[in-house]
Amino acid sequence: MKSNIFFVVITFLIVFNLFSVCSWASGQKVGIIYTEKHETSRDVSKWWMNGLRSKGIDVEKFDSIEFSELIDNLEQYKVLIFALHYNVNREIDTDKFRDILLSWVKRGGVLFFTGKFTEPDIDLINAMGEQFTVKANRLKNPVSMIVKTEHPLVKGIKTLGSQIGYLTEYAPGYTVIAESEGHEVGYIFQEVEKGLVFITSAWVDDQYQGIVTNMLSYTSASVK
Repeated sequence: MKSNIFFVVITFLIVFNLFSVCSWASGQKVGIIYTEKHETSRDVSKWWMNGLRSKGIDVEKFDSIEFSELIDNLEQYKVLIFALHYNVNREIDTDKFRDILLSWVKRGGVLFFTGKFTEPDIDLINAMGEQFTVKANRLKNPVSMIVKTEHPLVKGIKTLGSQIGYLTEYAPGYTVIAESEGHEVGYIFQEVEKGLVFITSAWVDDQYQGIVTNMLSYTSASVK
């Protein structure tokens, strides 16, 4: 009798642990990180919320000072969007959270960095490690960027707009998603085991909703 109880307990613990590990990487929510301190950041986060919810996506937003609360529930999320406007990262202790975020990405999470890319914004990405390093510059005029890959991230998307900036330098591990006719690179990504890091210095447009939808179904196994 005792051996049967022991077997049941051990089986339960194994199943529970497997469920915990799987759920870490299988969350389907989108989290948006912004700063309440600046009107533009608030407006952009609302745009994200409304657009993604209109696609039926489960999304929540977090003021950057609430970032630790998000980290505590990270297993619920598949995509984290850093709306990097006006130094949102100054409220985030990147050194404290870097290893947690990278572990989450390796298990299948997606980090999505977008914004004006002032120096502190760039610092947030670069703090994630040498392999993620980027530099950016401002565009003189808005341009249309042509998708250069058949990656699942851009399934059904042919062009992407850019009104703000382009990436001048980036670590060798990145793949270019879209660039202008003048070869100004606006969108890049890097696969990190089962997950990925996606970076753009462009302004948001409706195509982002399609990219995020593709991100929710993304796994490294989907890449041919």
